Amino acid sequence: MVTKHVYTKDNLKVLGIVIRSKRMELGLSLRDLSDITKISHTLISNIEKGKQSPASDTLRDILNALELEFYDSEDLLNNMTDLSVKMMVALINQEYEDAKDVYNELHNKEEQYMYSPQLINYIIVKYLYFAQTNKQDTDIEKVLDHYSKMIEFFNPVQTQLFNYIQGLNHLNNERYNKSLINFNNALGIGNKEYDVFVKQYLVVAKVRQYQFMDAYKIAKEIISEFEARTIYLRSMQTKLQIARIYYVINKTEDIERILSQVRQFANKFNMVDLIEECLLIEAAVQIRAKEYTKAEETIDKMPNQESIPVALHRFKLARVQNQISKMLKLYGEIMEYPEVKRHCKVPKFIKMQAMHKIPALYDEEEYLETVNELCDRAVENNDQDVIGIAYNYLLDFYHTKRQYKKAMEVAESFLQHKRILQKL
Repeated sequence: MVTKHVYTKDNLKVLGIVIRSKRMELGLSLRDLSDITKISHTLISNIEKGKQSPASDTLRDILNALELEFYDSEDLLNNMTDLSVKMMVALINQEYEDAKDVYNELHNKEEQYMYSPQLINYIIVKYLYFAQTNKQDTDIEKVLDHYSKMIEFFNPVQTQLFNYIQGLNHLNNERYNKSLINFNNALGIGNKEYDVFVKQYLVVAKVRQYQFMDAYKIAKEIISEFEARTIYLRSMQTKLQIARIYYVINKTEDIERILSQVRQFANKFNMVDLIEECLLIEAAVQIRAKEYTKAEETIDKMPNQESIPVALHRFKLARVQNQISKMLKLYGEIMEYPEVKRHCKVPKFIKMQAMHKIPALYDEEEYLETVNELCDRAVENNDQDVIGIAYNYLLDFYHTKRQYKKAMEVAESFLQHKRILQKL
């Protein structure tokens, strides 16, 4: 129930967002709500925008029409503030079990937070948790799109973090060019303390788009800042991004130097994820050097033998050695992973490589369709790794068919979209 309350400017602004959000959710225009409540649509619009403070009766009529109750008890608001701080600390330190506990506590009062002055803070904390941990949430795209229409009403820190979340979501879905836009929007908007975390993922997006000079420069800066703030895990993760740059430009000695540093830290503190990342890069280097026995031994050392990255590396190793029966077995296993089935790129990528090598799987029409889809998706997202690989498969297809004019068109398109490697 709405009681008489003196609303602060911030409370009123959030209350306006609550009203606007619910109205849009119900598919009502301002005039529709005006007709229902017999309140001027101009007044409702001003309330939604936080420009005008409504009388209690007016507020009650609007909320009743939308079947809403506004929660603004001091205990609830203070509780949300305390939990928000705990969540940010847990996410900054990547203590995801602690973050999960905080999320569960928040989720228990979701309905109240969603109709309170803490609405935007709740949305930010919830979806920052989902985006940073890459948790599957079928509503995240819809929610982010919904609240992006109201971002003009956010305060600077909320705007910064919302852009950060959008960038993380794009990055998780391999929309690298879009993630770059949101990360750049986030930088400098709000709390400078958060900029270094935004930059960490900005580096990832730039590496995926082969913007190596920028990525390298930013990575070196934030490694120093992370170490100054004793956030060593994030420092090591950023060093691995530099190792990935060195992998693409084939600087093996520099890769080993970085892996040695990261391994030492990871082994000391038993950082399983870091250990696996080091081994994955090491195995990739060994496969490229045709040191297949060493690569297999490295893959065997990986902590989680059931993980998708391990399966993908085993598939790659079998492919380069033309081990067809092993490839076929691994292909069947990989395609059954739930995470792979939900993924947009991986199933097509593995399917393309499997069909190319395994005659029993090959269907020319399906193969060509798959390769073209990968090319289109890679170009759309500026995924430089896949642009290179998929276009090479497409070129090979037309050369094999002796369709040289078509091959020339593909080559021209490839050169247009392929970023020239920037040497360090």
